Amino acid sequence: MAELLGGRYVAQGASRPTAYGTAVRAGRAGTGTPVTVELLDPRLLADPAARARLAEGADRLRAASGRHLVQVLEVWAPDGAVVHDRFPGVSVAGLRSQAGGVLPADRAGALVADVLDGLAALHAAGLVHGALTEHDVLLDDATPLRSEVRLTGYGLAALLGPPYGLPDVPGGSGTPAADVW
Repeated sequence: MAELLGGRYVAQGASRPTAYGTAVRAGRAGTGTPVTVELLDPRLLADPAARARLAEGADRLRAASGRHLVQVLEVWAPDGAVVHDRFPGVSVAGLRSQAGGVLPADRAGALVADVLDGLAALHAAGLVHGALTEHDVLLDDATPLRSEVRLTGYGLAALLGPPYGLPDVPGGSGTPAADVW
């Protein structure tokens, strides 16, 4: 029998580690709607203040929307999980690995413009990504060199603290300046 996550989602295959825990491919029970459930490392939520920040930021995470964002559907603050749309894609890190480490210049320029658009949508919702890497930029796997771009993993660094340290930027790590350095 498949594992039921949060009473609403059925695990559908392999999980993968993330900066904050484990991402599990899942489907909504009854409909099979594909989602990703990121189960946060319990050590992150051992601090009551971190749980409170996640609960306080849940509405902003769900409200953040834009063409270049993976949509957050639910935040389970007490249990430590974030549920978002599953975007079938490859990360820029994966694409660079497949392409021998270099992206074509025209694609790289378009990709940066799409990432900045996604960051602008986050900032408009009162969030920062806080830990943006090439692993958080997803490209549609059908045509990754000409595809839609989606940002994932946003907001958790600002709400829970960075997994490996934010850049030292003017204005502080919780401001939009932390995302554009």
